[in-house]
Amino acid sequence: MSRFRLDIHINKTHLFFHWILFVLISFVQTAVSMYTLRDRPSGDITFNFYQDVLVGALIVSVFYSLLLLVVLRIQSFGIQVVIHSLIVIVLWFYEDLLVFGDREAGWSTYSLKASIVHTLQLSVIPIVISLLVYLPILYCLRRKV
Repeated sequence: MSRFRLDIHINKTHLFFHWILFVLISFVQTAVSMYTLRDRPSGDITFNFYQDVLVGALIVSVFYSLLLLVVLRIQSFGIQVVIHSLIVIVLWFYEDLLVFGDREAGWSTYSLKASIVHTLQLSVIPIVISLLVYLPILYCLRRKV
């Protein structure tokens, strides 16, 4: 019985480290990607740029946590890495798109397609760099926990 409890504790710890890492890298990635929009007003004028980015990272991390529960059940580590990578790329891009929509597109006449194209131009390099930082850290985490 105690062995079963220990496994649950390790899994919770493992999930917590995944979540913390995701939130930190999401915050940095979005702050770098959307940095040119930092001086533009948001739809909620009470928040500054970095608060908007942090709130976005925390909200997107809820979806990440739910999807992580599914990804970690995949037996093949290679498939797990590919799916995990796709998930974080989509979530980071979505967070960037939300910030762009709030700070730029919401104040002008951008179509959804134009918003996606412009966000992609701003965020593709930061997302790739973030992924190149994120995956080796996850690999080390997997070996230690």
